[in-house]
Amino acid sequence: MNRCLDTHNQPIKDTSEYKSPPDTGNLISCCFYGILDFEKSKQIIFDGLRKDNFGILDSASSEKNFRALLSESHVLANYFKKHSSLCLEHYTYRSPTDAQGLYKYSKENIGSDVILYENKKMVVDPKFAIIRAVHFNKEDSPSRSGAQFNDAVYKISCVMHDVDKEILENNSKLEEMLLDIQGKYADVSDYFSHNFEPKGHTLMAPELSTHTYPEYGSIAVCISVIEKPHAEQLYFDVKRELYPNEISKISNYSRNIITIDVNSTSPYKKRNAEVSVFEKEAVSSIA
Repeated sequence: MNRCLDTHNQPIKDTSEYKSPPDTGNLISCCFYGILDFEKSKQIIFDGLRKDNFGILDSASSEKNFRALLSESHVLANYFKKHSSLCLEHYTYRSPTDAQGLYKYSKENIGSDVILYENKKMVVDPKFAIIRAVHFNKEDSPSRSGAQFNDAVYKISCVMHDVDKEILENNSKLEEMLLDIQGKYADVSDYFSHNFEPKGHTLMAPELSTHTYPEYGSIAVCISVIEKPHAEQLYFDVKRELYPNEISKISNYSRNIITIDVNSTSPYKKRNAEVSVFEKEAVSSIA
């Protein structure tokens, strides 16, 4: 994966100052159909970020995806060339209505049909979150293995609350721990991270993105896995490390799989794109 920040002439803003987020942020996921020029689409997304005043700390790109670490947020895009489909994920905490600007700009300028759109509210302040406290055993494993699809995005996202203060405030130790976990499933030689002053840490590995909010004792976790269905196991590994007492406190949990098995030769086939949502909003003991 190549670093692409300079290619897009995107200035890096000074975003080292930590600002406490509002109690609710956004995680927008969408899938565009009919994308024939991925490079052009990437440029449009970068232009949308610039237009919406997002500072880009680092970014990398390949023929299949690109990642951008933003100030207190991130953007991830996966491209399925044979289906002419692009899945976009944008996480941000600048305001309760944030992230919609990038989606609207991308939709207007990419000129594509939208297969899927979801705006998920992520609550970091435990006072406003519906938290499930779940006891789990160290021998727990994913509750269902699930079918493996070709050309699919396996996604898990949640906010973990009441995490040990020593973990959240030790940025280097937290980063090392998360990279060790991610390293069991993917190459972590090309990752992004940023330490905020006086507190706060954000990490963007190939399949795992995390954002800490020490004043709330919370960490937002976003997992996005392509083709290989180990997203659930990755989630369990992170949770076990963050909750050594075996009692997890999770809110805004969702788990889904987006299959992009569509016929790219005909725009009238776009309805064949399948969005299989097999878990929503922390309703299972798996959380």
